[in-house]
Amino acid sequence: MKVSAVIWKKKNSDGLYPIRIKLYADRKNKYIATGLAIPLIHWSEKNRKVLRSHPMHEKYNTILTNLLESYNSTYTHKDVLEDVASGTLGDLFNERIRDFQSKNRISAVKRYTTIIKHLKELQLTSLPLQDINKEHIRLFNQYLINKRRLSSAALKNYNKVLKTSLTYAEDNPKFTMPRVHPYHKFDPIKENGGTKVTLTLSDIHTLDESLHFEIKPLSNEFYALTHFLMAFYLMGIRFNDLIRLTWSNLKYNELIYTMSKTGQVMQCYLNDKTLNILKYYLPENIYPKNPEQYKACKNKDGKDIFKYEVKYRQFRDIINHRDLTENEIAEFQSVISNRDKLLRIVIEKYSRNRNEYIFSDYFEDATDAQKIYEKISSINAKTNKMLKIIAREKDIKPFSYYSARHTFAHNFRKTTNDLYKVSKALGHSSTTITENYLKAFETLELYEDTDKFYKDMNNLYKV
Repeated sequence: MKVSAVIWKKKNSDGLYPIRIKLYADRKNKYIATGLAIPLIHWSEKNRKVLRSHPMHEKYNTILTNLLESYNSTYTHKDVLEDVASGTLGDLFNERIRDFQSKNRISAVKRYTTIIKHLKELQLTSLPLQDINKEHIRLFNQYLINKRRLSSAALKNYNKVLKTSLTYAEDNPKFTMPRVHPYHKFDPIKENGGTKVTLTLSDIHTLDESLHFEIKPLSNEFYALTHFLMAFYLMGIRFNDLIRLTWSNLKYNELIYTMSKTGQVMQCYLNDKTLNILKYYLPENIYPKNPEQYKACKNKDGKDIFKYEVKYRQFRDIINHRDLTENEIAEFQSVISNRDKLLRIVIEKYSRNRNEYIFSDYFEDATDAQKIYEKISSINAKTNKMLKIIAREKDIKPFSYYSARHTFAHNFRKTTNDLYKVSKALGHSSTTITENYLKAFETLELYEDTDKFYKDMNNLYKV
């Protein structure tokens, strides 16, 4: 194995010549990008380093020296101690993958498997963990930016995985950590991917009205919109958790479930909005949804709810044509209150000791975690596709299921102005995570304030 630094003879977009690490083994050359590029005049072909005439020659040569030493030590280590468990970067990632597999965390398995493929491409899987340094992190990032064309947000997530893995290794006797942590004083990666998509409360109201009065029950649009609205009303619950909710997760006033991502037990208040979505998923012998089902239904509470629903819709028709009188307003409010109280009782009774999934029966009998994960991903994709269609129909900016979580977080923070409450509602392990999550909304608020400013300014002129 021969390792050397070479200057690439083809200019990059800035008119500079990239410096690469050349690996020669088994009569094959492999070139690894370093992220460094200089004018050709500042490169020494004889010494294979940056000349003193370049203003950054010391820093660049230090980076190259560290990389060359690391690759040389990696392959020396591999040749001499090939059969010895060495605690390499590849070993660390493989152990993490096995751990996630044992916990059926398939999304994490996919994420770590993807990263280990990138590490193999860079010949870094055989690198002993104790030898990893800042230059390897820079090399990894340059590869992701230049060859994989990743966004800054994706790059940040990849580095988060690396840092998390190193933290895991600190308490594992199989691995020896480097003397200096590779992320010590490492420049943080800044996201520039724009704002998170959030909807206004007015948009949420429009969608809620559409669900109950316009969209055909049990259609693809119906399922997609119930998923989205339930996510918003249940404090931004993730899709993987929502789609696997069972009736037994529902109590009288709350929903209790274990978050699949962290294992944290979450409690969400069941407000009346959620109850009026859940009623559509009740069997017809519990809650009739049309006159024919009403006649066949023998459940007194279910029939009473249907009667209240009929009165409620009658009042809604009146409101579309004229204002209600004071007596009608009082009666209308009573109808809503009685319907929702009874609905809560009916759902609580039905939910006792029932382990059936609420929103999907696609994996009732499935036991293979990989197949369940693939099925959930498929349902999520269909949901997002339908939400895009609904957005166009309702003249709302394009949004996805995950926009429900962003919308809840943004509006909840504006209402409470309490970071701890927002963090707890989202199920974050620390307020630091919440602070970083909420930073993405600062631009959104700036846009809102700017828009308001121009609207106010336009009022000063006659257009």
